[in-house]
Amino acid sequence: MPIAYQWFSKHAKSEQEEMIIQVKLNSIHIIFSKQSTIKYDSSAGSTKVQWKEKNLKLKVKRKMTEVFCEDFREFLVNRKTILNSLTVSHTFNGEDHRNQVFKCMKSALKARSDRLQVKTIQFDLFGQKQFISLIQLLNPEDLAHICFTKTDIDEAIYFLSSWNERCRLNVIFKVDNPSIENLSPVKKILGYPSTFNQVQMFFEENNDWNKEKLISFLKPSKLHSSIFKRKCIEFNLSEDADLPELTDRLSLQDVRSLEVFANPLLMKKVLKGIDFFDIQCLRKVSGDIRYCIDSLKPDLYIKEYIIRQEKSDTDKCSNALSSKENLPLDTFIILENESKKCVRYRGRVSQGYEDDWHVDAFVSCDDHLIERVVSDFKTNTEHQKSIKKLSLTSNGNMLELIGDVLKSRDNPLGVKQLTMIINNESDIMNILPYIHSVESIEISCDSKGYLDLTEVLNLNQFTNVRCLKVMNSTNVVKCEDLHEFIIDYENLLIDDSLYTSMPPYYRQPNEYAIWYFPEESLRIVLNEEHDFIYFCCFP
Repeated sequence: MPIAYQWFSKHAKSEQEEMIIQVKLNSIHIIFSKQSTIKYDSSAGSTKVQWKEKNLKLKVKRKMTEVFCEDFREFLVNRKTILNSLTVSHTFNGEDHRNQVFKCMKSALKARSDRLQVKTIQFDLFGQKQFISLIQLLNPEDLAHICFTKTDIDEAIYFLSSWNERCRLNVIFKVDNPSIENLSPVKKILGYPSTFNQVQMFFEENNDWNKEKLISFLKPSKLHSSIFKRKCIEFNLSEDADLPELTDRLSLQDVRSLEVFANPLLMKKVLKGIDFFDIQCLRKVSGDIRYCIDSLKPDLYIKEYIIRQEKSDTDKCSNALSSKENLPLDTFIILENESKKCVRYRGRVSQGYEDDWHVDAFVSCDDHLIERVVSDFKTNTEHQKSIKKLSLTSNGNMLELIGDVLKSRDNPLGVKQLTMIINNESDIMNILPYIHSVESIEISCDSKGYLDLTEVLNLNQFTNVRCLKVMNSTNVVKCEDLHEFIIDYENLLIDDSLYTSMPPYYRQPNEYAIWYFPEESLRIVLNEEHDFIYFCCFP
């Protein structure tokens, strides 16, 4: 229950608002643009809340972060108009504070009926993984300024260029030093004039790059303007991302190609003659071509989308790959014409193991492997109306993030066959409510034992299923239209009494046995060799 929200509830509607959250060791401050400050102080298991300007004070016998988060969540949920800026900073590295505030913000932003509108954000408190997770819940059309602190610039650029929906951004990167490693991604930024408007890099150490050296490093790119200071470099891209402005930075041949491919009428004809993989390659040519393709919303004719994690013999011997979240993930995309491609996503630590014959491409993601897999899933399926099979593996918070992608769609993705490797019921609930037309579900549990499906059983998608297969767990369900049901066992213990206690049957010793129930129109098959029981309705 919110404690001090009523004090500043008017700020949820006020125009031109700026908000700063300062998280300290024993206190948290909310500062509004009119220098109005509400302070939360931790004191012997209690929390003191005060608003000096209004001379308001109260004390609550609850933890400081918990009290603050409830008030802050209420503000984010109820904010009606655009925020000029939102800053969340910190003066110490407290993991508990960071995670609690992150969960609070994520919960609030997901609870809104529309996306929060913010012009400028700076979330120094969070790591890049959390930062990107929160950005995705904001309205991209309003966001104009973003500040990243000590981040993986390459990964940030990749995310922003695919997410921001052609709204040009001013971006600030705060890094340790002006190294080649930090400046190399700038070359990529200059290739996205329709995404970035201005890029500033602030350094903790002095900048020893002179203008001539930097221009030489960035060739053949041409900037609209640039500013060089001891601890800052500012790049200003073209003011208009149109063809005349791009002429200066592209060869004549490139410009003519752009004039052709960025034309929606011609592009529509081109897309009819190429498949999904060629379309995705074409999207990478330039921001304008990508925008042109996305505006046409082509049906990519994906038949199956599989995200799978397998541990090779080499991986099993590697201590560096002992964490499941660090293991490589394979994405298989199979088209309706049976063309297929496998992309392996792996951390830098597993770069040496890339000789698998079935893998067509490798993507290195450092600590952002799951986010990259999910981002590509969003891009690949964004305009797909339905697919025959969706197969997913539970890996960290991947299913939750994929669920966020499915929820964000204007129309639910149609999936005929859903196959999942899960840890618990919540993994299924992240996905199943946000797809439709499901006819078959196959569930395999990483954790052995009983699988609770209390919430799942109430879903329309589940009750309409015609084929259900549950492996590595005990499960009982009731679906009126269920035609098939398979239960797998690790060790199926049977004796002769089983065959004499049921109706007439047919048996092939050590292979299988079949029982028929004519009155119930039911057939039961016991596979003795592979340890599973198969229930099937027949006409």
